[in-house]
Parts: sequence; structure tokens; C-alpha cells
Amino acid sequence: MVVFCYDGTFEGLLSCLFDAYTMKCFPAGLLGPGDVPPLHASQVHQVETAEEKSGRVLAGLCKRLSASVMHMLLLGWLAEEPGTDMTMFRFMRKVFDGARGQEHNMADDDVLALTKLARQVTHEAHLMKGFVRFQKTAQGVYGAVIGPRYHVLPLIVEHFVERFADQNWLIYDEVRGQGVYFEDGRLQDATLDAHLVQEGGLASHLLAEGETLFEKAWRGYCTATVIKERLNPRLQRRCMPARYWRYMTEKRFPKGL
Repeated sequence: MVVFCYDGTFEGLLSCLFDAYTMKCFPAGLLGPGDVPPLHASQVHQVETAEEKSGRVLAGLCKRLSASVMHMLLLGWLAEEPGTDMTMFRFMRKVFDGARGQEHNMADDDVLALTKLARQVTHEAHLMKGFVRFQKTAQGVYGAVIGPRYHVLPLIVEHFVERFADQNWLIYDEVRGQGVYFEDGRLQDATLDAHLVQEGGLASHLLAEGETLFEKAWRGYCTATVIKERLNPRLQRRCMPARYWRYMTEKRFPKGL
């Protein structure tokens, strides 16, 4: 059994496919950084990620696939689900080896799996646009902490650029330790130290004067407008998954009201 080791990036995955065709040897599994090769592996090939290799594979995919299917591949990668890289590897190999239109064959397990993943990631990105909660900092920057199941930050950034083009803001994904900062019409990568994130939001010492009081008033308003006789917890969790509550102002500290 042959396995390939790569750096865990999308460019690395494309380089894996390039090496496989060059060597005429296709792996039974892919290993990311820190993964231990299985005992029954007869050969372990270390893939070197190279722009020339990944670029040629990407160009070949673009010639054979529509823009919508290429977008599906991107969404599948952003899902970051275990085993997705191998699913994508098999899918791309079928694209190069099979007849045109193979990517629309829903009877194929890999095509079906990627299609489902793409839908789930798209749904998560749609929900996240409505559940991001910003807090005003003492520097006048609006910051938000999120913790999505999938890596949807690249998919929602443009939404907030258009909506808050006249403000400086930061969105930080604490699950992946990555964020984006928008200032004066420019986007840049950003990170936060762990002690600056507390209880699904920014640390209290970072907040602007009056921000804590405003948040408490907002939670009070949300509580006061609830009609107890019409509460439907099952419907609420379906429309607003509980995993988001930790990051939402109106849900973050319900016991403090």
C-alpha cells in the first residue's frame, strides 16, 4: 500500500495528483502534517508542494470543469472534514481519466459526497452572515469572534466588506486561529492572542466604554420581548443552532440578566 504525505494545503493536494500521474502510482491514502503512516504502508512518498505542479493541475481542472463545479471543489476543501482530501483526490482523478460529464454523476460516491459537503458549507456561510455579532473596542474597531463548524470565513468576508465599507472591523475565527481585518478599504490577515478572546467574545478590557452596558441592555430587550406562551425551543435550535449561541450577544450571558 502506497501513501502520500503532503503539507495539508490545497496546493499540496494538487501537487499530490501531479506526482501520482508523474510516477504512475496512485496512493491508497493521504497523510497531512503530523499524521503517522499506517503499519501496512509499503511505501511513503513525501510530496513537495510546488506552484508549477499545482498550477498545471489547476489549469487542467479549469479546462474540464465548469465554474460551478470548481466552486464545489473549493467548498469541499473548506469543509475540512476528515478524509475529504482523499475524496477530492479520487474525484479529480476521475475528471482527468473519465469521460466528460463525470462530475455530474450522482451515482458516484465521491461526486455525491462532495455535493453534500458543498451544500453544508454554503448553508453554514449563509447562517454565519446573520449570526456574527460585533463589539466596539476602545480603538473604535468593531470586532467579532466566531467559531463555525466549517472554514467559512473566506466565504463571508465580501458580505461584510460591502455592508460595513465605511468602518474598521475584525472577524476572528477562534477555532482555526485565523481572522481578517478591514481598514480603509483594505483586507489583511489577522490573529489574536488567546487571552484576548473570552467566552465567545472579545476580552472586556478591549471594549469601548459603555459597550458592556449596551450589551446588557440588548439582552434585556431580547428577554423582555419573548412571548413565553409561544416559545418553541426545537424550532429555535433549527433556525439558530445552539453552537452559535456562545458568540451571540443576546445569548452569551443569559444568567446575568
